[in-house]
Amino acid sequence: GGAGFAFGRAYIEVGSDDISGVAIKVDHSINVSGKVTVNGRTPQTPVRVTLRVDDSSMKLGIYSTLSTRYVASDKDGAFTLIQVPPGPYHVDIGPGLPNNLYVADVRQSARSVFDSGLEITSEVPDPIEVMLSAGAGTVEGIVEDGAGKPVVGATVVLAPPENRRVNRLLFHQEMTDKTGRFTLRNIAPG
Repeated sequence: GGAGFAFGRAYIEVGSDDISGVAIKVDHSINVSGKVTVNGRTPQTPVRVTLRVDDSSMKLGIYSTLSTRYVASDKDGAFTLIQVPPGPYHVDIGPGLPNNLYVADVRQSARSVFDSGLEITSEVPDPIEVMLSAGAGTVEGIVEDGAGKPVVGATVVLAPPENRRVNRLLFHQEMTDKTGRFTLRNIAPG
């Protein structure tokens, strides 16, 4: 949490020719701060927030570790993610979100980055605002096979419209229980 580390990356496309002159800009990791609100107010309970990298870098340890490193918001809804390396990210919400809440928007510099995500560079970014709203939906059901028997351990996925599928917060996934039942929670209206 103190000194940080330096990290660099460059995108290259390897074809049939040798590649030379590749320059890799090395930047220090930075801290990314933000605030969580619920219906415009401070949340009653802490909300766990992280950043998830949005490219093939997710296979690298530094990025996969970051995406599992949730930080809880404080009593005022503020949070700080430390030592974030440069890259394209989306905000992710950790487990424990009350069932009646959903992510309504994620904003930075007065613009929505909920679907598009945000780019972290070597510059300290403007704070992120994670806007939660009450009124989340729930979808319940039973998965049955062709004979009408419950299917145990089936994966049920609720997916957003195609134009919003880069936003993983809009996907909901659950496994069926021993009776074939499933419950999906924290679903945004729509």
